[in-house]
Amino acid sequence: MRPAEALFLASLAAAFLLGFTSLAGLGRLAASVLLVGGLLLVHLTVDGARWQMIPAYASAFGLAALVAGRLFGPAPTLWPYGAALGLVGVLAAAAAGLAVPVFRLPAPPGPYPIGTSSIALTDWDRADPFTGEPGRRLVAQIWYPAQAGTGVGAAPYMEDGAALAPLARLLGLPGWALGHLALVRTHARSEAAMAASSERWPVVIFAHGRGGFRQHNTGLVEALASHGYVVVALDQPGAAAGVRLPDGRRLDFDPRMADRAFAHAMAPALAEDITFLIDALQRLNAGDLHERWKARFDLTRLGAAGVSLGGAVIAQACVLDQRIRACLPIDVYMPPAAAAGGLSQPTLWITRDAETMRREGWAEIDVAETQETIASAWSGMAAPGYVLRAPGAYHVDFSDAALMAPGPVGRRLGLIGPAKPGVVGQLTTSAAIAFFDHALRGASIEPLKAAARRAGASLELNAAARLSSPPAGPPRSALP
Repeated sequence: MRPAEALFLASLAAAFLLGFTSLAGLGRLAASVLLVGGLLLVHLTVDGARWQMIPAYASAFGLAALVAGRLFGPAPTLWPYGAALGLVGVLAAAAAGLAVPVFRLPAPPGPYPIGTSSIALTDWDRADPFTGEPGRRLVAQIWYPAQAGTGVGAAPYMEDGAALAPLARLLGLPGWALGHLALVRTHARSEAAMAASSERWPVVIFAHGRGGFRQHNTGLVEALASHGYVVVALDQPGAAAGVRLPDGRRLDFDPRMADRAFAHAMAPALAEDITFLIDALQRLNAGDLHERWKARFDLTRLGAAGVSLGGAVIAQACVLDQRIRACLPIDVYMPPAAAAGGLSQPTLWITRDAETMRREGWAEIDVAETQETIASAWSGMAAPGYVLRAPGAYHVDFSDAALMAPGPVGRRLGLIGPAKPGVVGQLTTSAAIAFFDHALRGASIEPLKAAARRAGASLELNAAARLSSPPAGPPRSALP
């Protein structure tokens, strides 16, 4: 819970309790109303309002009404009942605030500060695969190593909380239930200057899941950026929860994507978004679209990662586009083109065992498809392949969603698995950094093995991975 929020709730509870004591003179009660009102104003100004606090907001107005009644009305017969109801409101707000917090992202482990910027892109060579309208419109967000002290303040986790209304409804929640995510602050600074370097920075593309959004793995993205990677995540209209375009329009999730067969069929079209993004990155690197990005990307060291459907999309993109040099699909089936012959790029799959999927409630058809297509791609590919299975992980544990309803609440709702809090996220981050350092910078694969050992995870290497001898020495870095 945020400090100003906690002080407001504590002062409100104390004011109600004061009325039950011998100290409850009218002067003290009036002062308590002023204190609560002041702290409420601080909370709204510093923290911002959120729906979890609505019972406390109502209780604050109730407190003012009760005290006004004692000042100007007859005997305070309503105080015990009103104060008890107000305390219930405080407790309800505290419980909701702790259960569904404005969470904090893990501190990035690398040496670089982080900057972020967004850019709108349109592929005029394609119609939108969902609507058929001319031009495929996308929004990309770029995270990058930054110069310390630059930028215009901490970037919000997401700018438009209302864009998540379709995702909330997909989860069976009211449309406003995820709006508070706009209050989360990240470690990145908006529009910060990119860090100076004698080398260009390697690039990783990130793809979100079905009904997701480009920021739902910000913890992972920030960790990569702090280690000297440029990370570019796409919002893909139709597959994303909601995408706000620069002209103010919002493109919502296509409800047909809730159908398993339809979502599978859209993977190739979504992979074309990735190919178009690579084309756009080449233009950015050439200075065609914006001077600030000119000659800053090393697109000969290009990786791709994705969670859930995004993992299938980047696997499909890795089949289609050999400019991608390393592939990281997370907890998802492999599309037919990848499952049949594997991938030609070094690939790390991060997933879990079949029994954990069943315990989470996955349908047997999804369990079998995920396990079998990963095994087929991994065993049949000529390039090095690694399968990392996280013990006790549920699907959302591989994203920031594990922070959105943490601890007993998330477990009670069946959202997060029995793994210790933070372990799966830390494993995913450590494994991703180790894998991309190995595949794109020439580092040893040993840090990946060490990350698996620390988490008690299993790590399987295919024949090509076992035969490849890890290079000696430190990774090729992007240090200045």
